[in-house]
Amino acid sequence: MGAIYINTLIEYRNVFMVRILPRFIFPSQPSSQSSGIKPSYIRSPDDGHKAFATMGNNQELLAQGAAQRMPRLFLDHPLGTAFSQTPPPGGQVFGHLLLYPPKGTLLFATDFHGQFRDFDRMADVFASRRDRGEDVYLLFAGDLIHGFPSNRELRKHVQPDDSAKVLEFFHVLQEAYPGRVHSLLGNHEQAHLGSTVVYKWGYDNAAVFERVLGPDAINEMKAYFRTWPVAAIAPNGIMFTHGSPSINIEDDLDPLSDLIHAQLDVRTHFMSKLYGSHDPKNNYSVMDFLEALRLKRLQAATRFQIHQPSCVIHGHLIDRSGYNIDTPGCLCLSTSYGLEDKKKLYLEIDLAEQYFHASDMREGHELKRLY
Repeated sequence: MGAIYINTLIEYRNVFMVRILPRFIFPSQPSSQSSGIKPSYIRSPDDGHKAFATMGNNQELLAQGAAQRMPRLFLDHPLGTAFSQTPPPGGQVFGHLLLYPPKGTLLFATDFHGQFRDFDRMADVFASRRDRGEDVYLLFAGDLIHGFPSNRELRKHVQPDDSAKVLEFFHVLQEAYPGRVHSLLGNHEQAHLGSTVVYKWGYDNAAVFERVLGPDAINEMKAYFRTWPVAAIAPNGIMFTHGSPSINIEDDLDPLSDLIHAQLDVRTHFMSKLYGSHDPKNNYSVMDFLEALRLKRLQAATRFQIHQPSCVIHGHLIDRSGYNIDTPGCLCLSTSYGLEDKKKLYLEIDLAEQYFHASDMREGHELKRLY
């Protein structure tokens, strides 16, 4: 585990124990004593850096009608770190489009959905390498939250929903490694901004999650999500999105402008296409999307050459094998939720090496096992 990451977590834990834990309340709800529910505040100190606030599995709390507040680090440590202020070293940010520099290593992981064990493992992979002095970045595809099991098959590989804990530790990583850690806005995060409803697994996911947060924490969380990018581009020919972006060649869309000026609080035709699922049978094409980007318009504003993206790597869907290449220009990656440990994959790419096709991502090289 990276030393900087550990030290930051210890500092946050101490702040939590002294200043925040006494303020944990159940507003206008039965107390844990009267309801017979023991809320999960922190774990044993024997857990080392994991001795921290956790929401744990709140399904029982929800069933009993008790609303537990989110740990208050959002309020005691103002976020105020919009992506426009913390681009990758050597990279740039244009609105909601994140642009990486032409050197270094990028790690990409998808769809944790509140699975803290997997998130912690991915954070460890990144932090250990960064603390050794490597020029490495970490990008999440979004959907860090909402981990309700959907069916019996998935439930076998799903841990308790620690969405709030994952979200807070993501922020810890960002503060420990400024400009090195980012997440795209997934449709599950966007659901909290009111522009879409994710009614999955029998729940309005945003409504259920907000039931276990206080109003102040909800507002802080929404403000945080509004700073997240919706896409990232590596100058070596790869674009990273949450879902599989596709447009009809007849659509009157300007993807580059729409990415930069993405409207997160309203439902737009473009955002629905950005969070889509690739279907080779329809008239919507990933390649049309990439061709329509016309990145030459960014050249004048950057300090380095940008290769026109030739493939998209995304999450959003659960692929039981860990990844799937839909077309030469589209790879779906699965890192965490709903998979057996031996199938969980993350991506590692050299930002200085150009990639031309999704098939350039090789198992054991670019595609690596989380465990």
